[in-house]
Amino acid sequence: MDFGMTEEQRILKSNARRFVENEIAPYVDEQEKKGPMDRETAGRFLKKLISIGFIAGTFPEKWGGSGLDELSHGIMLEELWRVWPALGVMALVHPAPARWAMGAATDQDLVDRVLLPNLRGDKIGCGAITEPNVGSNPREIQTTAVKEGDHYVLNGTKIWITNGGVADLVACICKIKDEPGLNVLMVDKHVSPFTTRELDKLGLKASPTSEIHFEDCIVPAANRVGASGAGLRETLKRFEGARATLAVGAVGIAQAALEAAVKYAQERRQWGKPLSGHQTIQHMIAEMDSLTDASRFLAYRAFYMIDQDVRAARESSMAKYYCCESAVKVTSMGLQVHGAYGLSSEFHVERYFRDARTLTIPDGTSEIQKLIVARENLGMSAF
Repeated sequence: MDFGMTEEQRILKSNARRFVENEIAPYVDEQEKKGPMDRETAGRFLKKLISIGFIAGTFPEKWGGSGLDELSHGIMLEELWRVWPALGVMALVHPAPARWAMGAATDQDLVDRVLLPNLRGDKIGCGAITEPNVGSNPREIQTTAVKEGDHYVLNGTKIWITNGGVADLVACICKIKDEPGLNVLMVDKHVSPFTTRELDKLGLKASPTSEIHFEDCIVPAANRVGASGAGLRETLKRFEGARATLAVGAVGIAQAALEAAVKYAQERRQWGKPLSGHQTIQHMIAEMDSLTDASRFLAYRAFYMIDQDVRAARESSMAKYYCCESAVKVTSMGLQVHGAYGLSSEFHVERYFRDARTLTIPDGTSEIQKLIVARENLGMSAF
């Protein structure tokens, strides 16, 4: 079993780290204080990421992608999340419309109207699954579309939607009247207007997170994506990639907290010697390092399994659960190493802690991930 990176992956990681340190890091503190990005700011940062392959990296070169394997892309993403998790989650969600359109790539119209503008960053994207009364069970989705001639009339509310307030394109999971299962409608805000309301949250402060309300929203029939009733199956499949990405994102946050704790422990003196010379601090650093590395291997394995084009429900759920919960522990210990300064916004560890804690909820809570892992072991579902 090879635990090392290829030469190409090492170069990708190095280039990614250099890019985010130079092009992204200088803006993080100011934007985090401002809160959720507006449309102009979000578009500017997403286009920066697109320029180096953070967003379209795994898409084919014919559409402007880099043709990277999932693991190599995940290695890059860890560096982005290490510096700015809020932008990392925006980058994860942004190409949702393009991914749905890629599944219907024989439809050149969708490629031209959705996929290419989304991957170029001309149209910010998001996916819309969660509803006020629907979280971990998408089968209960209540947003409904009714076919009327050459269009659908869409009604319903989505909530906790990353990029929702700045999105031009929404891949909306809904039920279509008189059809089984779930379906996907691509809602272009400039053609089919909808309203949004921004939501405040614990962490990932710079990332727009919104409630989207569709009221008699007219969506052209040509914007329907995929086969009838295929929405649930495809949504569950896409969860595997999203969970692997959140897992490696949590690794990035944990790594940032570890690096900050090491730096502080080496510089701060207490009881006549550096903090780093105290056994209690050394124990915490050792545990932080071990949890971060163990998480990294689980996240990388999830990407590796996805690359093999095999079912990775167990591996992606295990990674998402373990990495996110471990990041909470690592960032909490990093905060503890800093003592009272860990509570101050002058240092980044309090933000790392808030961001890590926020990641335990989206794309399936830690409890749901454990149920999926148990189901794969026991052959029996608890939900």
